[in-house]
Amino acid sequence: MTGSDVRQVAVSPDGSTAAYVTADDALFIWSPGNAPYQALSQVTGAPIWSPDSAHLAIQANGSVLKVAIGQGPAARVVQLALSAGATQLQWSPDGREVAIADSTGVTLASADVALARLVDAHAAESPIAWTIARSLRLNW
Repeated sequence: MTGSDVRQVAVSPDGSTAAYVTADDALFIWSPGNAPYQALSQVTGAPIWSPDSAHLAIQANGSVLKVAIGQGPAARVVQLALSAGATQLQWSPDGREVAIADSTGVTLASADVALARLVDAHAAESPIAWTIARSLRLNW
């Protein structure tokens, strides 16, 4: 790993890769047989894997970002939404959307960056979850 203490770790759903955030707010990607590489800095919160293990959603620099995995240190990073204080991130089961909860409510951002829309104007106080029918369930 790196010389800084690790504070958040997430293993990909397929078990092939780990993402971790260090105490100095850097996101690293590591897979067995390869050296870890730094993908981002100024990260807050934990990395969240897409269901297909191809992307991470993470909060950094006042935005929620999608990081493409498997492209080395020059990983493709795209902004999904502005959110300086996301309390929860959750990929949809099909990986097409990311639910982002913060103090303004819950926003759904399309993973292809085509659209981000506020779906509930209440701050999420309990965990957000997807139903089997692939709709977002909000418990208040």
